[in-house]
Amino acid sequence: MTHLFMFQIGPVQSFIAQARRTQDLFVGSQILSELALAGVWAAKQSASFEPVFPFISDDYVPRSVPHKFAFLSDDAPEEVACSVRQAVDKRWIEGFANRVKVYLSNTLKLGDGEWVGVFQRQIRSWLEFSWIAVPYDPGKHSESFKAAGRAMAQRKYARPFVQVDEPGVKCTLTGAQTALPLDWEALSKHLREIVVRPNERLGAIATIKRFAQDAGCFEDDAVVRFPSAIGVATNDPNNNEEDDDENGGREVEGYLAILHMDGDQMGNALGTLKTLEQHQEFSRVLAEFADRQVEPIISDICWREDGSPGAGVLVYAGGDDVLALLPLSKAIPCAQELRKAFENTAQKALPGGRMTMSAGLSIVPHKLPFDMGLEMARKAEDTAKDRYRVIDKARPENSQGAIYVVESHGSGQRESGGCWDEIGFVDEFQRRFGAKELSSKYGYDILELHQRLGGGNANNGFDVQVVIVSEAKRIIRRRASEKLDEHGKGAGSYRSPIRWRPLRRRSTRALLSARTTVGNALPTGSFSRGSWRAPESEANNDESVGVYPSARCVDVSGQQAVFSRAELRRTQHVPAHTADDARGFADTLS
Repeated sequence: MTHLFMFQIGPVQSFIAQARRTQDLFVGSQILSELALAGVWAAKQSASFEPVFPFISDDYVPRSVPHKFAFLSDDAPEEVACSVRQAVDKRWIEGFANRVKVYLSNTLKLGDGEWVGVFQRQIRSWLEFSWIAVPYDPGKHSESFKAAGRAMAQRKYARPFVQVDEPGVKCTLTGAQTALPLDWEALSKHLREIVVRPNERLGAIATIKRFAQDAGCFEDDAVVRFPSAIGVATNDPNNNEEDDDENGGREVEGYLAILHMDGDQMGNALGTLKTLEQHQEFSRVLAEFADRQVEPIISDICWREDGSPGAGVLVYAGGDDVLALLPLSKAIPCAQELRKAFENTAQKALPGGRMTMSAGLSIVPHKLPFDMGLEMARKAEDTAKDRYRVIDKARPENSQGAIYVVESHGSGQRESGGCWDEIGFVDEFQRRFGAKELSSKYGYDILELHQRLGGGNANNGFDVQVVIVSEAKRIIRRRASEKLDEHGKGAGSYRSPIRWRPLRRRSTRALLSARTTVGNALPTGSFSRGSWRAPESEANNDESVGVYPSARCVDVSGQQAVFSRAELRRTQHVPAHTADDARGFADTLS
């Protein structure tokens, strides 16, 4: 009888995230991929083996095998599971753990002391291995696959728990295992701090991740040397120093971006695959995307202006799942191009519907622990899917993925998100900021305006968003003209007709900081019956000085704050010939 098997190896997120260096991240991902590949090869020894995902054949083996894999086999389920588990354990013990132990004993002259017993105990208690098998009906492939998914979800609820006593100083990387009883300070001096810091104390699992490549656990081209975190942040793969001697030993500051991307509604997409052949073709297409498109896209976008390779790095790409470390300025372009490549590629093998992809992006200081940055990126991706993604079942072609960005810095966090079609708008701002065509103060102006007017939400039927858009257009023109003035290309700028400068009266400040509704006497023409009319002098490109009447803001309780003419007066108008380009760009806001 044919069964559909599904296997899952872990832990995944915690194992990968337990990292201090960028190299730790990649090695953790590669170890899981190697273990999964060993399991797939063991299952492939069956004469009745038929891969479902990932796609694998005698002629093609994916570079990165996901931790979950599925296949068909006529062999007894218990025998298949036993052979797969033995292959995974063998690859872990003989291919990784023992090689690192020999490397520590011989190459580093550590001998066979007390640390060996702790090492052997810890390497046998961390791996999670789950599997299920359900009867397979060739005529109902979709139903069989859904049944396997439900069975695996139930199996994961029955996760075994092994009580292990871990006394003593804990591993500084995992925080759970006991650190190996070694002289870590002496080891750090022997290996240089770039390998082990003097204050680090590593358990067996962290030690294997740290020394796996030096111990020869991978093929020569399986793992490459990663740039440091500061190297990624500066897009300089040769920048591996925490302190810059050329800068007088001052600490080098930098932010890097952690990008986590995932296909949307993959379960529903797989449910539309009615035959095994369709599923295999879909798996092949996803493997092609992960193997042949992701890394070249990152490499091309991160290429440096001097013609040398950049420091953007791919941690893993497993079909619809991507994790990458990127320089800040390259993060959004990389995410956009990866999304386009995935959707275009996956669409080839999907009979109807539309494939979309969402992303979470965390922007963090390069010294922030990776587990925190990765968790922020994963949560950002969840937020993008839950809050901003557009799913149109009636017209799938209208569905859209989304991106959510979380910026973490010393003073807190800033978050923002939206659908992918908003990226072009952001890129245009970034280009103009970079070209010095728009003052960097513009962002703060818009943020302040948005906060003062209650986030653009409607109150009592009044759409404040219309006012925000109109004011944003005006600020663009003013900030653009300021940049022109700096370069001597024009004269004059004008101030906001509503200047949100600090007011002395506490009640007025409190009122303006609350959610407000703009009243009926805004500057010349103001907001009336659902539309905003610009001042006559501005509409006609008149260079005369405009003087505005009083205006008031009214909150939901009816309290009022009155602005004087001085506070609402435009002091100087931009000449038409200096503001044409600014006006053209401002018009795109609508």
